[in-house]
Amino acid sequence: MGLGRTYQITKPFLQMTVLENVICACYFGTDEKRKLKECTDAAKEILNRIGLIDKIKKHGSELTLVERKRLEFARALGTNPKILLLDEVIAGLNPTETQEMVDLLNDIRTQGISILMIEHVMKAVMGVSDRVIVLNYGQKIAEGLPADIVSNSEVIEAYLGVCTMLKLSQVDAFYGDAQALWDVELEVGSGKWLHCSARTARASQPC
Repeated sequence: MGLGRTYQITKPFLQMTVLENVICACYFGTDEKRKLKECTDAAKEILNRIGLIDKIKKHGSELTLVERKRLEFARALGTNPKILLLDEVIAGLNPTETQEMVDLLNDIRTQGISILMIEHVMKAVMGVSDRVIVLNYGQKIAEGLPADIVSNSEVIEAYLGVCTMLKLSQVDAFYGDAQALWDVELEVGSGKWLHCSARTARASQPC
């Protein structure tokens, strides 16, 4: 069908070698009938691109987390997809491993493969995406270019929350004998600036 996918929790064949894992994807994951040697050659080429060529004889159970995630990629690519579905491939990786995975994703994009990725790590989202869709409790709250999404107030409120630094209610203020404010409500969020002026006979004065 032209779709390949990875899993948030990696699911390699633990008792098979890295090479055998990818051969299975090449052999059984497409409608195209290929000989075993063709699948073996294709698997080695994919593993070389993914950075696992030196691990081809290791079993799935012997791999580290980042190596298993790379193997997930390799198996998905073995199905020769037009669209690749990725489920939180960055989860659990340290900053160096995250950058390596972002580089790998960008390399995959250059091959003409479209990527639909579910991800919470913003470095990966910003480093890979052409467009971003943001969900909050299953509802879409924003869609657009990465640069627009990071400054979207609704996204910021949903994912970071709004910290109230100052909240006033039922405020009255007087300037001499004159009442300047009546029953005012005021809320100021973190990072916000507030300036108010009171008009007098002499000049506009900060209040």
